[in-house]
Amino acid sequence: MEVKKEHFINQSARYAIIMFLLITSATAVFAEETISEFWESVFEQHGTVMLLIDAESGSIVRSNQAAREFYGYSRDELESLTIDSINMMTPDEVTSEIQAAARQQRNYFIFPHRLSDGSVRTVEVYSWPAGPASSLLFSIIHDVTQRVETRQALQEYTRRLERAEVITKLGHWEFHLSDNAVFASEGAKQIYGFTGDTWTIPEVQEIPLPQYREMLDQAIIDLVQYDIPYDVTFSLFREQDGKTVTVRSIAEYDHEDHVIFGSILDITEFEAAMASLERQKDSTISTMVLFLLFMTAAAAVLVKLLLDRKKHAEKLAESEQEYRHLFASNPNPMWIYDPASRRVLEVNNAASRIYGYSREEFLAMDLRDLFGKDSPCEGMNQDNKDLQNSVMITHRTRDQREISAEISCHGLQWNSSPCLLVLAVDMTEILQAEAQRRVLEQQLHQAKKLEFTGRLAGGIAHDFNNMLGVIIGHAELSMQLAAPDSPLLPSLQEIRQAAERTAEITRQLTAYASRQIISPVPCLLSAKVRDMAPFLEELAGSEVTVHYDLDEKIPPAAVDPDQFDQMLTNLAMNAVDAIEKKGSVTIEVKHSICVPPASQESPENFVIVRITDTGCGMDEHARENLFEPFFTTKSTGKGTGLGMAMVYGAVMQNKGYIDAASEPGKGTAITLYFPALDGEKLAVASGKLSENDHS
Repeated sequence: MEVKKEHFINQSARYAIIMFLLITSATAVFAEETISEFWESVFEQHGTVMLLIDAESGSIVRSNQAAREFYGYSRDELESLTIDSINMMTPDEVTSEIQAAARQQRNYFIFPHRLSDGSVRTVEVYSWPAGPASSLLFSIIHDVTQRVETRQALQEYTRRLERAEVITKLGHWEFHLSDNAVFASEGAKQIYGFTGDTWTIPEVQEIPLPQYREMLDQAIIDLVQYDIPYDVTFSLFREQDGKTVTVRSIAEYDHEDHVIFGSILDITEFEAAMASLERQKDSTISTMVLFLLFMTAAAAVLVKLLLDRKKHAEKLAESEQEYRHLFASNPNPMWIYDPASRRVLEVNNAASRIYGYSREEFLAMDLRDLFGKDSPCEGMNQDNKDLQNSVMITHRTRDQREISAEISCHGLQWNSSPCLLVLAVDMTEILQAEAQRRVLEQQLHQAKKLEFTGRLAGGIAHDFNNMLGVIIGHAELSMQLAAPDSPLLPSLQEIRQAAERTAEITRQLTAYASRQIISPVPCLLSAKVRDMAPFLEELAGSEVTVHYDLDEKIPPAAVDPDQFDQMLTNLAMNAVDAIEKKGSVTIEVKHSICVPPASQESPENFVIVRITDTGCGMDEHARENLFEPFFTTKSTGKGTGLGMAMVYGAVMQNKGYIDAASEPGKGTAITLYFPALDGEKLAVASGKLSENDHS
C-alpha cells in the first residue's frame, strides 16, 4: 500500500483549519478572557505535536503536552531551546526554511529532528504565521519515520527486482487497450531499446522487423477475440547499440480491464548457442567420415566441443544459482507449491522467519494447514487466467500471532512439472495503523465537539442563571405586594414556577459543562447502589424487573456522592423508558484493570458501573449524538434532552469515562469508568477528605 505525502499534508491542514475555525467561532460568543481559556485548552490538550516558534530568533515560545512527550523534555527545557537545536539541518538551512514559512512561500517541510535521548526521527511539519502581523509561526508536527523507512524499503525492493530483470534479460509489459497506452518494466525497456517516457501500442508494434509485424498484429487479435494463447518469437533491431536481437514473448488478456499482460525474454544468445550446436553436429559427422585421414584434427575438434559444453553447463549452473539467490533472499515470504499433490516443494528464508516454521516443516506442510480452507491456491493450476490476481487473507503464524497478508500466485515450471509460485506480502502493521488512525480521528472529533458544546452550554447556563435570579426575585416580590384576591397572583405564581423549571434545566446544563462545584470523596459504589435499590425499584414500576450484580470486594472510587446519585437516577430512568412493555434492567458494579474505550492511556484500575436494559436499543445516529445537549430519542414533550448530557458532564468532572453500546432491538448498555483508589491514591484522597472536614 502506498501512503501518499498529500494525505498527511491535507491531514495537517485540516487540523489547522479546525483550530482556527474554533478560535474564530469562539470570538463571536465569548469575551477575550474566555477566548484565551479556550485557546489554551485546545492548544495544550490537542493530541498532535504543536509548537509556537519565533520566526526571527528561532526560539521555541510555546509547546503543548504532546510535543513535550514526543521530544522527551519538560516544558521549561523545551521552551528554552531554539528550533535549530532539535533540527539536524544546518543553522543556515533552518533559518532559510523558517523565513520561507514566515513569508508563506512554503508551508510543508520534511525535517530530521533529534529527541532528548539522542534518537533521530523523521518528521513532517506544516507551518504558517500565527496572525497577519505576528512574528510567531504555528507548527504542527507528525512523526513519519516508519512511513519513510517503509517507502525506502519498497524502493530498494523495486530496485532489486529491476536489477534481477536486467541480469536475466527478462522483462514484462502491459498493453492498455482502452487508451492504447503501453507500460514496460526496466528489463523490457532494455530489450526493446525504448526511449522517451510514453509509448502507444502502434508504436511498439512497429519495433519488430517488418517480416514479423503482420504476424504479431494477428497474434494480438487472436488473443483478444478468441483467447488463442499468445506465444511468439520474433527479431527486432535495436538502434541504441546496433544489435539485432531475438526475443520470445508470452501474454494473457484481462477481459474485465481490457489489459494485455505479457513477458519478454531475450533469447539471442540461446538461439546462437543452438545454431552453434547444429553446426558442430554437422562438423562432427564430417569429421567421423574422414576419421582415418584426419585423426589429429578430429581429436582437437572433439576436445573443443567438450570444453564448450563444459562452459555452457557452468553458465547454466551460474544462472540457476542467481535465480535461487533471488528467491532465497527475497524479503517477502515465497513458496513453490504443487497444486496436484498440495505440497510445498521449496520455501525461502523470509517465510521461515515471519511464519516461524523451519524449511523442513514447510516441505512437509499442505498450504491449507497455514491458510485453512480459504487457501488462495486451492483449485488453481498453471492454466488459470486469474493467477496474477492477489487476495487479502488473515491467518496465524506458528506462535498464534494473527497477520494479514496479500497473497498472489504465479504459474511456473519446476523440475519439468507445472507448479505455482506463491508470494505473501505482510500488510498487518499497515492495516492496523490505518484502523487505529481512523478510530483515533473519530474519538478526537467527538471529544472536541462535546468539549466545545460543553463550554457553550456553560456560558449559556451562567447567563440564564443571572436572568432567572432577577425573574424569580421580581415574581416573589410582586406576589408579596399583591393583594390576596388580586387577579395577577395566579399569573405571578406561573411565572415563578416556569422560572424554577428553567432553573432546573440550567443546573443540568451546568452539570454537562462540568462547572458545578463538586466534593469527591472515597465511595464504595456497590454500597451506594445497594442503598438506592428501593428507590430504583419504585422508579422501575411493576412491569420492569431490576437485577443487581454487585462486587462487594471492590476498592473505593473518588466520586461526588450527590452527583453519582443523579447519574444513576438518570440512567435508570432512561433504561426504564426504553422498555416498551415488560423487561429488565441490570446494574453491575465491578473492579477491572483495563483501558476505557475513549482513553489512549495504558491500562489502569477502574471501578466499573454498567446499566443494561432489554429495551428497544439505538441506531448508529442515536449512539453518536447520545451525549449532546437537547438530543433525545423520546417523543415530543417527554424529555428535555439534557439527562445524558448531564451524566456525561458529571462523569467527566469526576475524572471518569463513559461508553455506550446499543443495537436496535437488542437493548442498551451504558458503562461508567471511575479511577479506583488503592494504596497511595487512597491515602492521598483520604488525607484531602480529612483536611476538608477539619477546615
